[in-house]
Amino acid sequence: MREHINKSDAILALSLLAIIMPFYNSYPYLDDMVRLTYNYTGLIVQGRYLTEWFYTAMQSFKYTTFPDIYTFNLALIAFYFIALKRFVLDKNKAFADSGLLFILCILSSPFILENISYHIDSVGMFSSLVISITAGCITKNKFLLNFALSSILLFIATCFYQFSLNVYICTVAVLYISMENSRNERDMLAFISNKVLALIASILVYMLIMRIYATDTYVDAHATIMTLDELNSGALKNNIESINSIIKSAFTPYYKTFFFPLLGLSIIGMIFSIVRSLSRRRYFSAACILIAPFICLAMIYLPAAIFSKPVIQPRILIAYGFFVYMMLVMSLQVSAFKKYPMAIVAVLFAINVMTSSAFNKSQTYAINSTKSAMERIYMATPSTLRDDNGEVKVNFTNLYNHGMEFERNRKYFPVLDHLVRDPQKSPFLINGLNRYFRTGVKVSGNKKFDNCKFIGIASPWIYMDQCDGNIINVTFKNYY
Repeated sequence: MREHINKSDAILALSLLAIIMPFYNSYPYLDDMVRLTYNYTGLIVQGRYLTEWFYTAMQSFKYTTFPDIYTFNLALIAFYFIALKRFVLDKNKAFADSGLLFILCILSSPFILENISYHIDSVGMFSSLVISITAGCITKNKFLLNFALSSILLFIATCFYQFSLNVYICTVAVLYISMENSRNERDMLAFISNKVLALIASILVYMLIMRIYATDTYVDAHATIMTLDELNSGALKNNIESINSIIKSAFTPYYKTFFFPLLGLSIIGMIFSIVRSLSRRRYFSAACILIAPFICLAMIYLPAAIFSKPVIQPRILIAYGFFVYMMLVMSLQVSAFKKYPMAIVAVLFAINVMTSSAFNKSQTYAINSTKSAMERIYMATPSTLRDDNGEVKVNFTNLYNHGMEFERNRKYFPVLDHLVRDPQKSPFLINGLNRYFRTGVKVSGNKKFDNCKFIGIASPWIYMDQCDGNIINVTFKNYY
C-alpha cells in the first residue's frame, strides 16, 4: 500500500480537505436555489449538455429537476484532483515533479471558490477543468493520435462547461515552458501545431452543436461579441476594468507581500530562459517563452472582455491559477531560487484556505440573516394583506446590513464583495430563497410609493407600510 501513496499525494489530500471542508454545510449558491425549487434545469439550452445529463441520466432522463447531491460533488472534486495528479500529471515528464504544485497553484486562486460553491454546476465545472488539463497534457508521438485524443477530450470538456478552452490553452502554455529545455525546436513546433489544430477542431464541432441545441436567450445575451460601435464607445475598456476590480479585490496587503516577490522572481527567470535560448540559437523557443506568460494572462480576461454584455464574475477567472503556476515555473528556471517560489505558493494557498473559511461563514450568515428577515416580515403582516395563496407581496425601500461578523470578514477579505451573493440585492435571488425556505414572502423589487400607511414593526430594525393595495413597503433601520 505504501508504495502507491507518496508524500505529495498525502499533502494534496490534506490540502483538498482544507480548501473544500468549509463548503460542507453551505447553502445552495446563487441560482442553485432557483434550480432546486423550480421544475426547470436549463443547462442543455446553455450548452452544458453533459452536466445536465450527469443528473438526469440517474433516472433515465425522466425528470427535469436536479437532486441536491452537493456532498458527493465535493468528494468528486477531491477525487478529480487526486486522479489528475496520479494518472495524468505524474505520468507526464514535464509535470512529474511538480504535479502537486500545479494543483496548489490552481487552488490558490480565490476566484475558484465560486466554482466550488455551486451545488449543481460544480460537477460540470470541475469535470471540464480536469478533462481540459488532460487534453492539454497529451503528448503522444503519433501526430494523428495526439490530435484525435486532444480534440475529443477538449470537446467533451466543453460540453460540461465552456471555460474549458481557457484551461486547455493555459495548460498547453505552461506545458511548453516545462518541456522546451528538454526537446528540440522541431518537436516543440509540432507539439504547438497539433494542439492548435485540436483546439480549432473541437471549437468547430461544439459551435455546430450549439447552433442546434443552445437556444437559451441567456447565451445570446452574454456571449455576443461586441460591435465596432461598442468597441469605440469604450465597452472593451469597461469590461477590462470590471475584471480588474475583481482581481484587485484579492490583493490584500498580506497577499501582496508574497505575490509580488513571486512575480519579480518569475520575470528574472523569464529573462534568464530567453537569454539561454538565444545563446543556443533556439529563436522559436525564446519567442514562445516571452509569449507564454501573456497567453495565460490574456486567458484571465478572454473571451469575456470582448463580449457585448458578458457575465463578469469570479468563476470565469479560472485561468488566474494557471498564471500563478506560470510565474512559479519561470522562477524555477534559476536554480538559486528553487526554495523560495515553492514556499510562496504554499503561503498563497494558505491565504486562500482562510478566504474559503471567511467566504462560507459570510455566505451562510447572509442567507440566515435574509431568511430571518423574511420570516419576521411574514409573521408581522396582518392576515388581511396576504393573497389567496397566503403569500405577502413585499417591496424594499433600502438594503440592510447583515451584521458585524459579515462586515469584519469583508474588511479582511475584500474579494468577498464579489464572492458572497447577497440575496436581497436581486428579486430573482431573494424569491429563489423565499421559495426554497417557503417563507411566504414574494419580493417585487425596489419601487417608490406615495401615500403609504404605517402598519407595524417586524423587529427593531424592520419597519412596514401598506402601499398600493396589499403591497408591504419595508424600510430597514441599519445600526451600523
